[in-house]
Amino acid sequence: MKYALYANLISLVLHYPITYYFIVHLDLALNGIAYAGTLNMLIRTVAIYVMIKLSKQNECLVSL
Repeated sequence: MKYALYANLISLVLHYPITYYFIVHLDLALNGIAYAGTLNMLIRTVAIYVMIKLSKQNECLVSL
């Protein structure tokens, strides 16, 4: 399936508001960008993991 595509879309939609929040509202500047990038990678990883675990076709995938 297209797990990576959907995970990237989820993280893309959430990335900009999270980055804006860290930079503007919390006034973290460059550290806010780093935190948002790290959180974006974590969201993507969790989204892929959840999609694979909830998939009905995961029997043919390597177990995680």
